[in-house]
Amino acid sequence: MIPDNLNNGCVQSGSGASLSFQPIFVVGVPRSGTTWIQRMLAMHPDAWGLLETYMFSRRTGFGALLGPVPRQDSEDLELPPPGLGRILDRDELVAELRAVAVSWLSRGSAGSRYVIEKSPWHLLDLDLIDEVLPEARFVHVMRDGRDVAVSVIAARSSWSGFGPRSPSATLREVAGLWSDAMGRRGSARELLGERLLEVRYEWVRSDPRAACERMFAHCGMPHDERVVASAVEATEFGAEDRPHGEERPTRAGRTQEWRDRFGVRDAWLFDRLAGGELRETGYERDRRWWRRCRLRSRL
Repeated sequence: MIPDNLNNGCVQSGSGASLSFQPIFVVGVPRSGTTWIQRMLAMHPDAWGLLETYMFSRRTGFGALLGPVPRQDSEDLELPPPGLGRILDRDELVAELRAVAVSWLSRGSAGSRYVIEKSPWHLLDLDLIDEVLPEARFVHVMRDGRDVAVSVIAARSSWSGFGPRSPSATLREVAGLWSDAMGRRGSARELLGERLLEVRYEWVRSDPRAACERMFAHCGMPHDERVVASAVEATEFGAEDRPHGEERPTRAGRTQEWRDRFGVRDAWLFDRLAGGELRETGYERDRRWWRRCRLRSRL
C-alpha cells in the first residue's frame, strides 16, 4: 500500500517541495522497544535506519531555534522578535531548517527511499517535526510502564553508564515520564491524524508478522509475505543480522517482567504516580493491583 503523496520515489509536501525519500520517525518512552521496531522497519530492502540524531530536539536540535523567545521589555517598540526573528520570520526559518533537515537525512540514508529515524524523546517534539517535515510519518511504540521501569533499572545497573541512582529513584523517574508521555497521546493524535500509528510492544511480541505488516502499510512501504518474513526473522531477539544503517544489538525484552520484580512498595509507588495512565491505556484495570505483588522487591 503506497500513499497518494508518493510519486516516482518522491514525497510531495503541501508547499510543492519534494523529497527523494519518505521520512519515518519512531518515537516512544526509552526502553519501550523503539530500537526493535526501528530495526524491523529498517530491514525493508528500500529503507535505511538512523539512530538517535535528535535533530528536532528542543534542547539540542532544531527545536532550540524554533522555541519561544523572550518578550520585549517594551511593547511600544516596533521591533521584530529577538533572536533569529531579527533576521527572518518563522516561515523563512522553517524553510531554511527544512532544507538542512532534508540534506542531512539524505546524507545519512545512502540513497534509500525510506529513512527510519529513531530518537525516543522526539516524542516531545512531534509538532516541530510536523512543521518542518509535514509529509513525515510516525510510529509511536507503547509499552507497559512497569516493564519500562524494570528495563531502565536493569540497563542502568549494567551497561548504560547513566550513573548511580537507586532503583526506587529510577522507578519514580520512569513513572513520571511514562505518565506524562501517555497523557500527550490525545494531542499527538489530533495533530498528526492518520500519519501517526500507535503500536503496543506487547502486541508486536505476540504477533510480530501482523505488526510488521501493519507498520509497513502505515509507512507506505511496499511489501509482500517474503519481505515481512525476512524483516521479522532478521530482527528476532538473538538474531545476528543488522538492518541497513544499524550497528548496535538490542537487549532481549520480555513482557510482564514486572510481576516477578516489583515488590508491593514498588507497585504502590508506581500506581501513585502513574496509576491513572495505566488504567487509561488499558494496561491495568484493577485499582488495587499493587496489593497482589510480592512483599520484597527484586529490582
